[in-house]
Amino acid sequence: MLLCLVRPTMNLSSATPADFQKVSGFVPHVLSKKEHIQRLNDKGLVFYHALFYIKKFDPYAVETFEAPFSFPHLIEKFFKDNDALEETMERDFFNIRPDLLALDYPNAQIRFHEIEDTSSLRPAKLARYVKLFEYGDADDVDVQLFVYDRYGMHPRKIALNVLSIIIPPFA
Repeated sequence: MLLCLVRPTMNLSSATPADFQKVSGFVPHVLSKKEHIQRLNDKGLVFYHALFYIKKFDPYAVETFEAPFSFPHLIEKFFKDNDALEETMERDFFNIRPDLLALDYPNAQIRFHEIEDTSSLRPAKLARYVKLFEYGDADDVDVQLFVYDRYGMHPRKIALNVLSIIIPPFA
């Protein structure tokens, strides 16, 4: 019997720093050696390795400290730039802080990456992801959620389209 592990497919464009800046409008912050060591000490080796591994897998993924604005601001800007921001949208749904956020403008995709160790997916947080999916689905913005184990391995793509039927509206 042949066992084959397949990563979930992400429709990714190749992303060089110049391409990233062109499509996202900002250059990710590059850690200095001192910041690198401090971050390693603060977060721990396992979590740091998980972030590194996921960033290699998704070239658009950035952490909070790499972005010039907060994640909620970047998510709202992404929806606005893709003509998906509606006046009726509740701004609370943008208040999501995943471990990594990937804004892929060429493919109109927004990908959230969650690592199990840092913050679990509680029903309220999952409901926000589902609501963003529903808003994006109406305007051809692809919202995806990937969950990883504590080592950044075993990616699982959460089927937000199925959950939109099951999960009650955000309270």
